[in-house]
Amino acid sequence: MVEHAAHPDAPLSCLSDRPSLCWSRRAALVLAVTAVAGMSSGTEASDLEPPGAEVILTAKGLLGRTNVGDEARLDRQLLESFGKATLTTWTPWTEGEVEFEGLPLRSLVTGLQAGGTAMLLRALNDYHVVIPMSEARDYDLLIAWRADGVDLTRRDRGPLWIIYPWSSHPDLDRRVTSQRAIWQLYELEFYED
Repeated sequence: MVEHAAHPDAPLSCLSDRPSLCWSRRAALVLAVTAVAGMSSGTEASDLEPPGAEVILTAKGLLGRTNVGDEARLDRQLLESFGKATLTTWTPWTEGEVEFEGLPLRSLVTGLQAGGTAMLLRALNDYHVVIPMSEARDYDLLIAWRADGVDLTRRDRGPLWIIYPWSSHPDLDRRVTSQRAIWQLYELEFYED
């Protein structure tokens, strides 16, 4: 077994007998740090793509990512880019369980880098509700755009409807959450309560 001693001029952090190897490691570290720093300059990570189709949801308030001024204007494709999920549950307005498809609300919160403690949601008919951010974190709320494979329209509570997981969480207060299950949703505002 051959033992190698560290080069006498090498710093303690370099245990190689080849100083050039230590310099290669330092250069790699400097390049890695520079690359990471470069990612945060130039085009900001907060910029979203502009909508390419009809805007169906506008988010405003405490947002880290926007695409039109200080708002995030989202078409269906942008919403889907944050993720998709299905939720099968009963609702107070439907018969039996329905399979809803849409975007988990917590995925939108994360994707927009939204802050605050509450969300003000507005519907096309001027109805509005407040949902605590804790509900978006603690429950699988869904911004639904489809029910049983059919796109939601204004006539059937669309194009977007907040759905609570009532079937899997019987502990949810139906009286409160049914008021918060806003349909014809078009705007979300994130704020500190």
